[in-house]
Parts: sequence; structure tokens; C-alpha cells
Amino acid sequence: MMDYVIDKNDVLACLGHSDQPIDDKLEKLIDDTIALSYEYIKPLNVYGIFDIRLDNGKIYFADIFKVKSDDLYKLLKYSKKAVLAAFTLGSEIEQNIKRFSYTEINKALILDCCAAAAIESYADNVLNNISIELKNDSFNLTNRFSCGYGDFYLSHQSDIISALCAKKRIGLYCDDNNMLYPKKSMTAVIGITDNNINHKYYAGCENCAAKNICKYRKAGKTCAT
Repeated sequence: MMDYVIDKNDVLACLGHSDQPIDDKLEKLIDDTIALSYEYIKPLNVYGIFDIRLDNGKIYFADIFKVKSDDLYKLLKYSKKAVLAAFTLGSEIEQNIKRFSYTEINKALILDCCAAAAIESYADNVLNNISIELKNDSFNLTNRFSCGYGDFYLSHQSDIISALCAKKRIGLYCDDNNMLYPKKSMTAVIGITDNNINHKYYAGCENCAAKNICKYRKAGKTCAT
């Protein structure tokens, strides 16, 4: 069974379309590129459950690293454990986006949006499976919160990668500028709460590092809607 789906509506939102009419030629190109993207995407993930401690505005992850973030603190305020997770679509999709950018720029743009939709779907699916397992043990998950959301800075990408040994386990690493490679990848923190607590927290758009590339903002929405 496919562990992610590429929703055409998400691709269109990423392209900046909002219910505008699409001609038949573009529609076919989008459909064909979505189908093609499945050949290039090779998703992998790694995650772990870590004890956390909240103290004076800081979050300590099993004494491995600490984060100073008001937004992440609000997400984890009911949690004593958290999931650290990393997801990647592999390097092949990235290589083909670059290849098409030299010859078929429209296809490259659509393929890039397919990757954006795929990584979101893949992360959601993995975390849904974790959530099902935890519910059996009487726990809930918060929403996922990635580096770059609100004041949870990209500099913590390397902390998550290191804690999960992600380079060794799934080939995912972080450069000196806090960028992930392969590029079509994501890290995230998810709080674990008692079963009777259903807590979500979403940072405001204005302070979000992803606001200029956010597919939700392009569609006139937010990640909380």
C-alpha cells in the first residue's frame, strides 16, 4: 500500500492556483507529472520517543539538547515525552526536478510542488500510524511542529538529525546553513499527551520562517485550518 498520496488540490495550491480555470494542456501536464513523480519518490523516515522537561521557557530533550522557543513550549506544555521525527523523499526526485529545470521548466515547477505535497502526506501518514500505536497505550499526539515554524528556529534541524542518527539511518543530513539534504525532507517534533488531553497548537504566520513558501498561505489558508 502506498504510504503517501499526492493530492492534486495540494499541488494546485502550491502552484498558486485558487479555483482559477485550467486549460486542457496544463491539466494534462499536471496529471502526467503527478503520475511521474511517484516513480522518483523513495520515502524514508526515522523517529524516536524522548523524555522531555520544560523549565523556564526551555525544552530539554532527554538532556541531549535544549530549545528556547515560546511556540514549541506551548505545543509541549502538557507533554512529558515527545516524538522526534525525520522524513525524506530521497535524492532522485530532487535530481529530476533539477534535470527538468533545464529543458521543461513548467514540469520542473509542478514536480517540485508534487514533492511538497508528498512530503506532507508522507509525514501525516507516518504520524497517524504512530498515533494509532500510542492510543493503544492510552496516549495522544499533538500536531507536528517543524523547525522554522514560529520561533522554533532552523538551527535545531541539526539537533534532531543528530539525536535520531538520521544520516546513518536514512541518509539525511544538515549543512552549516541548517538546510536538509536531500532537500525534499522534513524534521518535526510532536508532543505525547495523556489520552484525556487533545492538545494542538499552531504558530502565527507572521513569525514563521516558512511564510513565503507556505502552500497554505498561497491558497489563502493557514496550517491551522
